[in-house]
Amino acid sequence: MLKKGIFPLFLVLQVFLSCANDLIPESTVSQISSGITVSKELVPPSSVYASNGDYRCVKLSWNIAQNAARYNIYSTDSLNPSNAIFEKAGETKDGQTTSVIIQENPGITKYYCVTSVDLDGNESVKSNYVSATTLATPEITSIEEAENGTEITVNWYLDNCRDESSPYFNDLRFVLHLYDSTMNEIKDKESSILHAKDFSTDDVPGAVVKYSYTFKDLTSKTKYYFMVEAFTFENPEENSSKIERSDKLDAETARMMTPKKVSDLYIEKGVDNKTLKVSFTLPEFCEYKESDSTYSRYSGSENAQWETIINKLSSVAEKDENKLIYNFKLGENDTDCGDFKITTKASTDSSMESNPNYKNYIQGSLITLSFDVERGIKYDFRIQSYVDDTIKILSSEDSVSEDTGWLVSVPSFNVDAQYLTNEENPKLIDTVNISFN
Repeated sequence: MLKKGIFPLFLVLQVFLSCANDLIPESTVSQISSGITVSKELVPPSSVYASNGDYRCVKLSWNIAQNAARYNIYSTDSLNPSNAIFEKAGETKDGQTTSVIIQENPGITKYYCVTSVDLDGNESVKSNYVSATTLATPEITSIEEAENGTEITVNWYLDNCRDESSPYFNDLRFVLHLYDSTMNEIKDKESSILHAKDFSTDDVPGAVVKYSYTFKDLTSKTKYYFMVEAFTFENPEENSSKIERSDKLDAETARMMTPKKVSDLYIEKGVDNKTLKVSFTLPEFCEYKESDSTYSRYSGSENAQWETIINKLSSVAEKDENKLIYNFKLGENDTDCGDFKITTKASTDSSMESNPNYKNYIQGSLITLSFDVERGIKYDFRIQSYVDDTIKILSSEDSVSEDTGWLVSVPSFNVDAQYLTNEENPKLIDTVNISFN
C-alpha cells in the first residue's frame, strides 16, 4: 500500500531539482563502520563507472587497484558533490571484485566514489566521483479532453528526466495504454514506442521537455483510464519486469493528485537596497494513493506509515548547490537559516481544510523568505510543490510558480552641461543646458 501525504515546498533558485533516498545495498555489499586510517601510498581504483537509467538499481564498476584487499563504496545525493560529505554505502568482500549492483528507489540522482582497503585496514583516498541515476516512475499530471470529445491528451512527468541534460534522456522510451471504465485494456489503441528525444525542443536548449500523447477516435462522454510505461531498452516485451509504470488514472483522479502550485507569489522589484523578499501562500491539500484503486484526501490514521516532511523547505542556490533543508513551524515567527530568513504567518481562515495528521501544514498560510543579495542583479525564483513518499516524488510543471525580483538599483548620476554665451558680451552666459541620467 502506498501512501502520500500532502506536499512540502521545494524552493529552487535558477531552476534546480533533486530527490533524496537512502542507499540499500544488495547482499553482495555489506555495511561497515568508519574509523579506517587513510593511506597515501594505497591508490584508489581507477575508471570508476556508474550506470544511468537502470531499473531500480545502480551498477558500479572499476579497475582493480594494487594491494587492495577490498573496496569501500561511498555515495551522496548532494547537488554539489565536490564539497559534499560522502557517506559509507557498503564494501566488497575482496579485492578482486570490480563491480557491484546496488538496489535503489526509482528516480534517484546520486554520486558515487570508491576507495581501496588493504589487509591492515588502511584506506586510500577516494576515487573520482561519478554520477548515477535510476529510471524514474512516470507520473500522469493531466488528462485533457478535446471539445469534440473524441480526442484525449495525456501529459506526464519524470522527476529526474525533465530535460535533455538527463544522462538517460536519449535512451528513454514510452508506451501509453488505454483502458475502458472496467479497467479492460483497449489493445488497438496502445501507442507505438515513443522516444523521449522526439519531444525535444531544439529551439530552446535546456528547456523542460513536456511529454504528452493524444489518443484519437475515442467515444465521447466515455470514461477512460490511462497508464504510461517508461523504459530504456528496445524491446519492452522481453524486459517487462524492468519497466516503470504510472498508476492507471482517469482525468478526475489525475487532476486531484497533482500538487497545486503556490498562490499569490510576490517577489520585490526594486523595493529595498539590501534584502529581497519573496512571499507566497501555501496551496491546498491534494489526494494520495491509499491502495491500487482507492484515493483519499488524507489518511484517517495517526499511525500512517509515512515521514512527515511538510514542515521542511529545501533550497538550492546557483552558486551553492549543496542541498540544504530548513525546518520551520507555521505560526507568527522568524527562523534564521543562515542564507535567508523565513517568516511564517499561519492562516486563521476557518474555511480552510485541515488535517490532524499534518498539524504543521495549514493551507493558505503566508510564507515570506528574506534574502541578502547583491544589487544590480536580477534573481529568478522557481518554487515547486511536490508530494513525497517512500517510493517516489510526485510533481509536474503545473506545480511550478516562477517570477523575478531585484533590489533597488545602484544609482548612477552623470551630468553633461552646455553653456551658451552672450554674443555681445562673451563674459555673460545666456543659457545652460544640463542633461543627466
